Amino acid sequence: MQGKALKIEKLGWQPDSKKQPILSDVSTIFKEGGFYGIMGPNGSGKTSLIRHILRFLELEEGKISLENKEIKHYPRKQLATKLSFVPQNVNLEIDFTVYEIIAMGRTPYQKRFQALSKEDQKKIDDAMKITNCMSLKDRPFSYLSGGEAQRVLVARAIAQDTKYLILDEPISHLDIRYQVELMETLKQLNEKENKTIIAILHDLNLSAAYCKEIVLMRKGTIYKSGLVEEVLSKQNLKAVYDMEFEIYEAEHRKQRFYIPVLPF
Repeated sequence: MQGKALKIEKLGWQPDSKKQPILSDVSTIFKEGGFYGIMGPNGSGKTSLIRHILRFLELEEGKISLENKEIKHYPRKQLATKLSFVPQNVNLEIDFTVYEIIAMGRTPYQKRFQALSKEDQKKIDDAMKITNCMSLKDRPFSYLSGGEAQRVLVARAIAQDTKYLILDEPISHLDIRYQVELMETLKQLNEKENKTIIAILHDLNLSAAYCKEIVLMRKGTIYKSGLVEEVLSKQNLKAVYDMEFEIYEAEHRKQRFYIPVLPF
């Protein structure tokens, strides 16, 4: 099973401008078909971890492998057929339409100057339907609200049709309805299409409701990883967030709620 996995081994990173490492001895495995939430306070190394996976940052210490092949040995275009990414913030001032933005997800499969194939067009249409972006199809991307833009970027990643979908705080710009709607979309992709979801998340309740496993980070290391109920314990949350939490289970359904205890 580990052959079909994204494996991080002893990853470390310390920029020249920093006195302390941003990442230190980070090791974990994201198995194909999993739904993972990466959690932890600001500055714990979450974004730096995924930026190394995506090769936005060059590896200095440690090893990252995908399907038993080191990430650094993948040509970038080939890697883009394996991993897709939804960033937290994107500022595009050029007036591409929503359709054109989503169509960019098909670029790794196209030759230079090649027109969209029927398969490309189907992937794009399916992605727009899944994310409820069809009504935005002809609008300039730069005119969208933050929430609308986020949905379009998710649609682009879905159109890219990779086994691994990596998201950096995908629900941060969405209202509660669209937060749940997006998490439901990711759940369907995970369960029906066996997509591996790796998402940086801050909402404990939505993470517990949708993720299968949690990677809990603290000060550049992985404090605890594993099944949701094992990782999101009062003890672990206290150690990572430096505050107390109460945990409640809803009646008539298997859903936990995490409530921070105010310090007064």
